[in-house]
Amino acid sequence: MGVVYLQVVTALDLFPETRQAVNLFEPTLATMIAIMVIVAAPVFEEFIFRGLIFGGLRRSLNLPVAAIASAAIFAIVHPPASVIPVFVLGLCTALAYERTRILAAPIVVHAIYNAAIMMFQWSAAN
Repeated sequence: MGVVYLQVVTALDLFPETRQAVNLFEPTLATMIAIMVIVAAPVFEEFIFRGLIFGGLRRSLNLPVAAIASAAIFAIVHPPASVIPVFVLGLCTALAYERTRILAAPIVVHAIYNAAIMMFQWSAAN
């Protein structure tokens, strides 16, 4: 869903201010970005948003309300162009955490999502 959303946003040029001239094909920069986007961001964000926020909400709220609230907070802290797919990602990761009760599940879902988006953006830059 995120890749489809990104294609629509790119095709319609809905957020022209988000285009940046960055040399993503410089190997060191590309490696550092990939590590941050695919490894570091999912680990830290899932600890905060699923481990702390969703976990805390879940103790006092039912699953749908806790999942929606934590996904909304997660989406709000991301760039405006990505709010919709990131909200859906937040719902999926909350459900993965609810089902498994280990943070590894939402971390893997988040990492796969970020890798797919990153690969799409890099291939579109060619």
